[in-house]
Amino acid sequence: MDFLVKNNLLHFYQTAYRAKHSTVDQLFYLSQSIINSLQEKPHRKTVAAFLDPSAAFDRVWPQKLIHIIHSTGIKGNALLWINDFLRGRKFSVRFSGAIEVI
Repeated sequence: MDFLVKNNLLHFYQTAYRAKHSTVDQLFYLSQSIINSLQEKPHRKTVAAFLDPSAAFDRVWPQKLIHIIHSTGIKGNALLWINDFLRGRKFSVRFSGAIEVI
């Protein structure tokens, strides 16, 4: 994440997985966009798309994604971890005493 922030590879409105950012920020941006659009004459249109990323990688071509990630400058252990994640490895996360396999 530090690499992405330091190299300006995240869009301003990217809030997922960023410290001090949350879905509340996204709701604010959406609300403000709607308000701004309604204040313009003629009214500007606002479009929103809500995605569920829980299965986002099910249809991704892993080799191409790894190539794209590598071309942005992400290398070493981070790239290996992403590669392993995309290849179907399972990870365990412990939160409040409960273990969840991802």
